Amino acid sequence: MSRSKRNSIRRLDPYARFADVYDSETKDPSIRALYREWRTLLSQAIRHYGIRVRVFVDLACGTGNTTIPWTRRRGWTVIGVDSSEAMLRQARKKSRRVRWYLQDLRRLDLGERADVVTCHFDALNHILVLQDLEQVFFNVARLLNRGGLFQFDLNTESWFRWLSAQEKLYRLPPNYFVSSN
Repeated sequence: MSRSKRNSIRRLDPYARFADVYDSETKDPSIRALYREWRTLLSQAIRHYGIRVRVFVDLACGTGNTTIPWTRRRGWTVIGVDSSEAMLRQARKKSRRVRWYLQDLRRLDLGERADVVTCHFDALNHILVLQDLEQVFFNVARLLNRGGLFQFDLNTESWFRWLSAQEKLYRLPPNYFVSSN
């Protein structure tokens, strides 16, 4: 494959160059604590609402860190969906128990229904057009069984204002992580 064609493909997947180091960056204890908190809160909500989970879907699953722990649940079909082939490549290396799908959330169509759907790490903030975000929510509603649960997080305008004043260079040995708004 020519260099220009490889670069063109890489531009289509913004995570192509980050996927190989993503897991080393997310080993930070505060990030791992977020994963645990999300699992705890979701487990509580499932119990509270009496949801019998058969199919669990994790949207924008990346390398599977928020997806794979749910495979320990007996009788659950666990599905991970991401639009980055590079991130899914890493996820597939970590678990064969998850059914991994390469799909854009705006065109989400798994051909089946789910009892629980998640979308973490403010991934929905990457959907910048209001109509596209509405389409994602429509797709999730179509995916969920009646009485199903959708757990997600979004950053607000006030959070972005606060964040813009914060340090943006983080050292997570052996790498550095730079964030920008």
